[in-house]
Amino acid sequence: MEHASNTIERLRNGEKAVFKQIYHSYYRLLYNLGMQYLEDENETREIVQNVYLKLWEVWEGLNDQSNIRNFLFTLVKNNCLNHLKRRQLVLAHNEKIRQRELDYQYELLQRLSFDYMEFKAE
Repeated sequence: MEHASNTIERLRNGEKAVFKQIYHSYYRLLYNLGMQYLEDENETREIVQNVYLKLWEVWEGLNDQSNIRNFLFTLVKNNCLNHLKRRQLVLAHNEKIRQRELDYQYELLQRLSFDYMEFKAE
């Protein structure tokens, strides 16, 4: 990659070729970083794509001292951490539902009266 301030200046000038260069230069590194956190190819690809989308949205606001590599790595890390937090919430929610189902089944079995059951002896 060329000098960072030159890259940022060209990016701010709307040069799509610079965005492509950034994309191709960092995609594999960002993907590998995401895989370390998520261990899921589809989720990692989605996060990396969202990171590049974010770069596309904010490129005009970058200053000459911005470090694109650190910016992208930080976005991947934070998005992965947020994703993992959501995963934990879903797992906790599913566990609560499962526990309620077990409690309900247990309660139903306790209420079951054997007075009404007939067994055939064979």
